[in-house]
Amino acid sequence: MEFPGLGLQCAQEGCAQLDFLPLKCAHCQLIFCKDHHQPANHVCPFVKDNVVTDEDLEGTKREKWQQRCSFPDCRAKELVPIQCTKCKGHFCLNHRHCDQHL
Repeated sequence: MEFPGLGLQCAQEGCAQLDFLPLKCAHCQLIFCKDHHQPANHVCPFVKDNVVTDEDLEGTKREKWQQRCSFPDCRAKELVPIQCTKCKGHFCLNHRHCDQHL
């Protein structure tokens, strides 16, 4: 192997494939190959019956993934942060241009 320090091995028992683009399970945080990264494919201990319910997601806040618009009286939220290069505020698609919020 030319690059022995690159990649990580799949945590699935019996697989141990060296993967250069490893994927992390969102529930158990273990590293898997592309074939085993889904909770159903590695029988994730944190997912009951391999079904994610609202109760399982209570600990994770959806709010932390959303960026609220910095424009006064705007309630819009974006999943992808849109930061102004001049004022460094986060804005929604309607207020993303400097001439719309400055």
